[in-house]
Amino acid sequence: MLLLASAAVAIAQDSPPRPPDFVAPSPPPEPPTPVTAATKLPAGYLDEIGTQLGLNPCDYSVPRRAGRPINAVALVEAPGSGCVVWDSSSTAKINSFLGSMNVDGIRVPVIAYAKKLFRPITPSVLVLDLVGGPAGDISPGLNDSMQEALAQRGAIVVKPAYAGTRHRSRYPAPDLDGAVREVVEIVRQLRRANPHSRLIVMGESLGGYIAAKAVSSQDDIPVDGLSLIVPLVYSPDQAIENFRRLARVSGKQFTPLWIRSDPSRSPVQPVDRSTRLRVSEYRAVSSMDLFEGYFPPEARTTGLLAYLTGKTRPPTLIAYGATDERVGIEALQAATSLPGNIHLLKLDHSGHAINAAAAERVATMMWSTFSLSSHKGRSN
Repeated sequence: MLLLASAAVAIAQDSPPRPPDFVAPSPPPEPPTPVTAATKLPAGYLDEIGTQLGLNPCDYSVPRRAGRPINAVALVEAPGSGCVVWDSSSTAKINSFLGSMNVDGIRVPVIAYAKKLFRPITPSVLVLDLVGGPAGDISPGLNDSMQEALAQRGAIVVKPAYAGTRHRSRYPAPDLDGAVREVVEIVRQLRRANPHSRLIVMGESLGGYIAAKAVSSQDDIPVDGLSLIVPLVYSPDQAIENFRRLARVSGKQFTPLWIRSDPSRSPVQPVDRSTRLRVSEYRAVSSMDLFEGYFPPEARTTGLLAYLTGKTRPPTLIAYGATDERVGIEALQAATSLPGNIHLLKLDHSGHAINAAAAERVATMMWSTFSLSSHKGRSN
């Protein structure tokens, strides 16, 4: 409410405030990390990885040090900004980089993570990472622990701005079915480009629910594993009821999320905290309203486990926080007859957020559950 009130006052004074840089109740308190050009990268750097991922051609000649959401969001959302590679703020061995792929004729921004390699590679393990939300943010620097833990082990992690993320929101039209269609198409593109690689679909929070629905929607979807990180277990209707209960108990209001008013327009470009971003290009929507608007009526009563049972599914890992009150983990804990291919990982001392220690546990369990350490290539 404070954000909305301050916005109204500023508009009345003809001095519009700058919207927050990423999905958060307020901008980060610290100043942005300066964006500086580093030494020019070697010719062809990341080209081979981009080709393996099916990304559009990129020139990664200008890196940015220690990528942070403050700088990254504008770059992800600006089609004319070119391709950028970020040095990790936590490890010198990992890069994250911005690219794009074409899905059903739409340019979909992609952030990927890989070890720093200066030679052509064929990835043996690919992880398609679906961020949560709705209005989830793919920008590097938000929370890269999970992606970097996987990249350290040799995987290439692909994080697309699929339908329903903050970069491509169509609120109030439901985005769930569009998200599922795009995820299936991205999986098929990655498989065509990498027929011999292990392909794992990973979803975080609501992204876990979407991942499960996407994999269950096709009998022949070519994935080798499904990794659901603190996924939404409730049906959407149950989740909404629970969110309202938590709001009554805690007395906390739902966070306003800033999304673009017209996502079909090319966004204004600045890559810093410029006030040239006009308020009219954004609208504030409560997270509750956005969540309710995300689901078509026919999908609102289906919980996660319905997508994981009844048919042959790939091996599935569900990692859940022991103290997570948001997503319905009691349904997992109470289940007495889960299929044998579903493996549960309880993250003690974790709620709905995943810290670096929990990310390491999940990555280790993924390597074991999906037998990734012994993989040399896919035979079929």
